[in-house]
Amino acid sequence: MKLHSTSVLVRSGFSRSVFCLTASMAMSLASADAAVVYSPETPRILLDFEGMTADQTLSSTGWTSTGAANISAKAPRTGSGGATGNVALQAADSGSASDWVALSPGQTATPAFSLSDTIYFSAYMNRISSLASGSRVLIRRSSDPSTQFLGGFGIVNSGSNYFTAYYDGAWHSTTVSAAANKWYEVALVIQMNAADVSQSLGYLYVRNVTDGGGYELLTSEAGFNMGYSESFNATQFDTFRLANFRNSAQVDNLAAGVIAIPEPSGAALIGGSLLLAGLGRKASKFFQGWKTQGQ
Repeated sequence: MKLHSTSVLVRSGFSRSVFCLTASMAMSLASADAAVVYSPETPRILLDFEGMTADQTLSSTGWTSTGAANISAKAPRTGSGGATGNVALQAADSGSASDWVALSPGQTATPAFSLSDTIYFSAYMNRISSLASGSRVLIRRSSDPSTQFLGGFGIVNSGSNYFTAYYDGAWHSTTVSAAANKWYEVALVIQMNAADVSQSLGYLYVRNVTDGGGYELLTSEAGFNMGYSESFNATQFDTFRLANFRNSAQVDNLAAGVIAIPEPSGAALIGGSLLLAGLGRKASKFFQGWKTQGQ
C-alpha cells in the first residue's frame, strides 16, 4: 500500500443545536499526480436531539423500531477533566447493554441529492470504556427491506472498537480504534459518478472532537466502491437507522449534505500534501488498512 497525505480545514464548532459545517473546511484526496479539493456546504439535513428533555425516548419524537422506546435523550458525556467537545444539551443515549435498533422519521420527501453530487453523511459518536459500547449509523430508503442499506459508518461495539464503514452490502472495519469517553465526528463521503453510478466511491473520515485537531482519512488508497446502481444509490436516501447501539453509547448531530467540487488540479502537491490557500498550516493524514467484518 502507498502512503497518502490529505489536508483539511477544520470544521467550525457547534453552537447549541446548530450543526455548523462551514465552507472553510476542505478535504483533499491525493493521488500521485492529482488532487480533488472538497469545499462543503452546510447540511441539507440535520437531525439532533436539542428539542428533547432529559430521559425522553426517541419513540415520542417519531422514531420507530424496537429500540426507539428504549433510547433516550441525555446530556452529552464528558471525559476526564470534564472535556466533551459536544456542546449540545442533549444527545441520544443507548442506555442498557441491549443491542438497540431505531429508525428516524423520514428526512426528505423529495430527493435531496443528484448523481452529480459528492455527498457526506456524518454524526457525532461517543462510547464508554466497556468493549461492548458502540454504535453505527446506516443510511437507507424507507421502502427497502430492513437488511438493505445505502451506506453506513460507526464504532464497532466489540473487540478493539474500530471505526467501520458499510458499503457494497457489508461492513468493513478499519484498524483505528475509538477511545472511550471521547466524542468523534465520523463522516462517510460518497463521490457519486454520474457517468457510471457503479463506479461511485466512498471515503471514511474521523475527527476527534474532544481533543481537537483535523480530519483523518481512513480509507483504501483509491476509495472503496459503494456497490451502487442507477436504481440503488445514495441520492435516494430518506432515513437514518441507528444500529448496534449499545451499552451507554451516545450519538448526536446526524447530518447529510453536499460537498462542492472544483476542477481537479495536479498543482501544489508538495511532499504528497495539498497546501490549501489561506490555511497557513497543513495537516498530513494517512489511510489505514481494512478488514471485512460481519454486522
